[in-house]
Amino acid sequence: MNCVVWNCRGTGAKSFPGVVRDLKRNFQVDFLALLETHQEGFRAQRIMDKFGFDQREIVEAVGYAGGIWCLWKNNGSRIRVVQRHNQFIHFHILDCSGSWFLTIVYGSPHFAQRGDLWNNLKSIGTAMVDPWCLVGDFNAFLFDFEKYGGSNSGSRPDRHFRDMVDVNSLVDLGYSGPGFTWKRGGVAARLDRALANTGWRNLFPEASVLHLPPLKSDHSPILIRTHGMSDSGTRKDRPFRFLASWLLHEDFPNVVKDSWQTDWHCDTSRKVHLVSWSSMCKTKQNGGLGLRHVRNQNKAFMTKLGWGLVNQKDALWAPVLRAKYKCGDDLIPKVGRIASASRLWNGIADSWKYVQDGMVWRLGDGKRVRFWSDPWLPNGLALCQYSLAPFSDADLDKVAADFVSASGGWEWGKFDFLLPNEICSLIAAVPPPSCVVQGDHVAWRHSSDGVFSTKSAYLAITKEDGTVRHSFWKLLWKWKGMEKVRSFLWLCGHDRLLTNVARKRRGLAATDVCARCNGAAEDLLHTLRDCAKARCIWLKLVHPSKWHLFFNVPRLNWLSLNLGSNMGWHGSDWGVIFAYACWYIWRMRNAEIFDSPHYGSADPVYAILKLSGDSSRAMSKLCAGNLGPSSHIQRFICWEKPNVGWVKFNVDAASRESLNLTACGGIARDSDGRFLIGFMRNLGDGSVLNAELWGISCALEVAWRSRFKKVLVESDCLLAVNLVNDSFSVSHPCSPILARIHYWISCDWEVQVVHIHREGNRAADTLAGHAFSGSLDLIILDDAPAFLFPVLCVDLEGRGSYRLCSG
Repeated sequence: MNCVVWNCRGTGAKSFPGVVRDLKRNFQVDFLALLETHQEGFRAQRIMDKFGFDQREIVEAVGYAGGIWCLWKNNGSRIRVVQRHNQFIHFHILDCSGSWFLTIVYGSPHFAQRGDLWNNLKSIGTAMVDPWCLVGDFNAFLFDFEKYGGSNSGSRPDRHFRDMVDVNSLVDLGYSGPGFTWKRGGVAARLDRALANTGWRNLFPEASVLHLPPLKSDHSPILIRTHGMSDSGTRKDRPFRFLASWLLHEDFPNVVKDSWQTDWHCDTSRKVHLVSWSSMCKTKQNGGLGLRHVRNQNKAFMTKLGWGLVNQKDALWAPVLRAKYKCGDDLIPKVGRIASASRLWNGIADSWKYVQDGMVWRLGDGKRVRFWSDPWLPNGLALCQYSLAPFSDADLDKVAADFVSASGGWEWGKFDFLLPNEICSLIAAVPPPSCVVQGDHVAWRHSSDGVFSTKSAYLAITKEDGTVRHSFWKLLWKWKGMEKVRSFLWLCGHDRLLTNVARKRRGLAATDVCARCNGAAEDLLHTLRDCAKARCIWLKLVHPSKWHLFFNVPRLNWLSLNLGSNMGWHGSDWGVIFAYACWYIWRMRNAEIFDSPHYGSADPVYAILKLSGDSSRAMSKLCAGNLGPSSHIQRFICWEKPNVGWVKFNVDAASRESLNLTACGGIARDSDGRFLIGFMRNLGDGSVLNAELWGISCALEVAWRSRFKKVLVESDCLLAVNLVNDSFSVSHPCSPILARIHYWISCDWEVQVVHIHREGNRAADTLAGHAFSGSLDLIILDDAPAFLFPVLCVDLEGRGSYRLCSG
């Protein structure tokens, strides 16, 4: 017999019957006793009906106090109630092992009322000559070691309880599992136990007691097995064990083969895994779902803590770890595994290589960054990796400030002969160290703004960048329609539909021939496009001029072609029509093969057009509701003269991606539109944003040298203007040039940096486009070049164009 006794502390929760049924199923419980039930009357009977036992005996609870429910199965044992008391129920049991007695006990939490319990148990024990077992919550313990925590003046071993045990010659049955059966806060005690006399112990020599984990109560259930593990019900859950001797049997391979085939074809509860977990953990741009491997995500979290040792050097926790593990006081600590260190520290040490790989320096005054050996280039690498000659230790220790000329630019003569031209082009895009910029700073090179994020760390650890591997995936996530159709297209992109080719490869089918046309192997393209029953549908949907292209491109190109262009008769929603057509054709194929009449009667072309039309209208309403009324108006944009006394400096940047070059240019004009001064600069290999900010910085530098007192700088890059007018982080990739701009603005003059649309910035755009052929130094134009005359005339005449602008 398996008996469970549990002080459940109430039975009214909706989930409680499910918990009891789980206990009953997992441990094959024959007899269940619930204590402190808090229910009575009809409600108690209705709850017990849900447990699935045959017989019951209860002591009603008084309000929310007390209550004993005993429930058991009719499995051949005869159970009779001998005595009922508000603190126990005494049973006589006759089963295959013999005749014995069982007492279920719930001791009162009040010391005085427990005295009546001890007296009644003494009376029963005095007359007891048969095997006898007592189980339950006695609300008392026998020895000091059976309690943990609490004050010295709290509860102590109950001497009356010990006296009852001694008088009746009872022995503790012991236990396995947690040592305490009750826990609340920091106090724990063994209040629940099983006791028996010598006769019962001799009758059940293999009996055992198990303290189960607590379930929805501060008391742990107690499981008593009268015959040990033999009838515990756990035999079916034993793990599979392979015996090497099985290999010696000549029929062993056939047994395994037959068993696996039976599992595949008969076990309908098992699902086929169409896409691997590693594929789903890729980014959406690479064909995945953006899920993350837990192991790599944990590495990213450890990298975050390692980055905090550098970036949060003054936080409370960082100095503690640095001092404990002797990392030094440098900005970059010395981190390594230590055998006696905590798991946290060794986790940081294991991920420290990712921290080092993500570090990049932002040049300030250049007094801390080593020019050759520290990573400060825009690509996050050190110059020594590109050097054409070896360096001495003294050369490697030179800082970036040692390579700045007296005029504030790079002193190219010291290093350009040691580096390839493309690396010199990278250096040209970086502002040289300057005393007007505060010290050097460390940034995170795997994010666009230089600020650490666990997402960028995860992508760096998994070696995934943000580039799109195939245009289909980008088009897929932009496609507007039902999610189940998008999921279907995602499976098509991975070629993971269960066609006959896939089924044969997995051992689920004997042939890969198409069951509908019997003309070719049924792969994905044959199913959705080339099968005769699918082809007749496409011939009605696709424009005849596109047939040669539609029916002759491979799978991914076919999907991206149809999602990204119009191949049909029916307007601009071809991407929606195509997706629903593929989905409908697949459903038709499944219905025909598996004898489902659902898709047999309707005209497929009409059904596809209706589905796609309904979807397009629904998405249009949804988008219109989210966007609200449009606030765009049409405006005339042209160059405008500045106010009297002001100088307007128009600046712009240019980029040639094929040559990896950027440049900037600018032109200053007065209130009459006259040319005052201009500049051009070849900036080498850098970002467009960096070039736009270079243009603003050079304009301010030229304006200050020209002694202008009121300067209005106009740029058509709104992001650059916002960065200049707002605060910025020292980790930002453009922070050195932004610091220079803020320095110029803080000088003694009036400066405004504003945004202008491209149509009003043609002169600066033309000037920047001619700067690629110039040198890497700033070129000052005292007179307007000839190629600029036509644009200047257009600006003076006030010619421009209309543009749709936000209101």
